[in-house]
Amino acid sequence: MTREEIRVKFAEIVEVSPAEVADETPLESLAAWDSVAMVSFVALADEAGVKLQPKSLRSCSTVGQLFDAAGVSG
Repeated sequence: MTREEIRVKFAEIVEVSPAEVADETPLESLAAWDSVAMVSFVALADEAGVKLQPKSLRSCSTVGQLFDAAGVSG
């Protein structure tokens, strides 16, 4: 999956439009970014062939850091 495809799916997970999800967007600014959304993102990464553990994502503070941790390029 491309970064843009992940961005669109991530926006669905956190219940915002894709236009509201930029690399510099703080995760804490997304009201729906919670443990359920985190697990959903881990499942999305798994679908893209990346194995993640939710604990590895706790240090991420922006959408870009989250995508980088998942190995999403482009």
